[in-house]
Amino acid sequence: MKKYIIKNEKGFALMAALLACLILLAIGMLVINMSTGELFTTSALVGQKKAIIASESGITKIMNDGFPENWTAANGYTVDNNCGASNFTNYNWLPVQNSTDTTTQFAVCAPRVSTRPSMPAPGYALGGGGGSTVSYGYMRYDTTAVGRSTVYNSETKLDVGVGFGPVPIGGN
Repeated sequence: MKKYIIKNEKGFALMAALLACLILLAIGMLVINMSTGELFTTSALVGQKKAIIASESGITKIMNDGFPENWTAANGYTVDNNCGASNFTNYNWLPVQNSTDTTTQFAVCAPRVSTRPSMPAPGYALGGGGGSTVSYGYMRYDTTAVGRSTVYNSETKLDVGVGFGPVPIGGN
C-alpha cells in the first residue's frame, strides 16, 4: 500500500481563518444569548418589585384611612364580593402617592369582617357595679391589596389581615 502525501498547502490559511471565524462567531452568539437572558430576568424582577411596592401602598392606604367606615368606594376602595379572587379584574386602580412612575398602580379591596374571632386587648376591660365587665378587643378584617406595573406587565396580590380597635367585644 502506497502512502500519498500532499505537499501542496495552498488554501490552508483560508481554512484556518474560516475555522477561527466560526469559533469566534459561536463565542459571540453565546455571550449575546447569555446577556439577553439576564436582561429578561432582570426586567421581570424589576416589574415584580414595582408591583410589590404598589401593593404595600395599598396596605398603607388602609392604615391611613383608619376607620372601617372610611373603607368605601368613595374613598377609592374596590367594593365587590369577588374582589381578590384569582380571576377578578375589575379593580379601581389608584396611582402610588408621591411617585413619578404613573405606570405603577395599586387597588385595595374593601376590608370585610373576618371569619376569625376578634382578638382580646389585654388591659382593656371595664368593670362596673354588680360584677359586670365589658371586654375590649380588636376586630379582624380581611382584604386584598393588589399592585401592578403596566410597563413590565406584572401584578402582585397580597392578602392582608387588619386589626381595628380596641372596641367592645363582649361582656357579662
